[in-house]
Amino acid sequence: MSEFEIIDKKIVLSEDTVIETKKLNFRPGGQIVTNGFELRIRANRIILDSITPGQPQHSIISFEDRQMNEGEDGRDADDIFIIADVVEGSSLLIKNFGEDGAKGSKGEKGNKGKKGRNGQGRVHKDFRGCVGRSAGNGGKGGTGKQGNPGGDGGDGGDVVFFVKKGDENIKVETVNPGRGGNGGDGGDGGDGGDGGNKGRGRGGCGSVSAGSRGPVGDQGPTGVKGEDGIKGDIHNMLSFGVSEVEGDIHNLQSK
Repeated sequence: MSEFEIIDKKIVLSEDTVIETKKLNFRPGGQIVTNGFELRIRANRIILDSITPGQPQHSIISFEDRQMNEGEDGRDADDIFIIADVVEGSSLLIKNFGEDGAKGSKGEKGNKGKKGRNGQGRVHKDFRGCVGRSAGNGGKGGTGKQGNPGGDGGDGGDVVFFVKKGDENIKVETVNPGRGGNGGDGGDGGDGGDGGNKGRGRGGCGSVSAGSRGPVGDQGPTGVKGEDGIKGDIHNMLSFGVSEVEGDIHNLQSK
């Protein structure tokens, strides 16, 4: 156990972390971002310096906003443990939420419509005059494919704390789960099919024009929303009648 530790800037965890010290001082600008790793703090005293208007509150949060891949699942928050004899000063805000899932990717474009029937140029038929067949219009494009599913939300982590004096300075704002990402947009409708080819007339009969391109297909349906994560729990051990927490920080025992 160290004598004194200072947190005066943002610290981003890259592994499960233990802080054991006699005195832990959060100074203005002090913040821990767990990135979903477990955090265990054990200190005789936790001192939370006063902050002035406009300064961020001392905090421990699970995640910061980041750029995610389409349809990516949100990360789970791991647990936060705080064991201290005294917490004094201002307040420590804890937000141990699961990360939201990302929106799904857009569905694929629909197939192109069927080509129209080719025209047949007019020719002279006895007793009937000039006879031909008009070119057909192209078919409607296919409906776009369904959007891809949204990512699942991550689970919120538990917050467990035992503070003999000053537990009101620990402010657990949320252990909520991450929300499932929205399903991706449906794919664009396919292009309309080409019109049939024009037909050239013979024997003094006129030609027939080419058919028109078919209409664009409908947009595909939206993808399925991702599943929400599971909410974490908050445990103030004093409220359970615990009077002492002993043992190694990795294997705590209450009594």
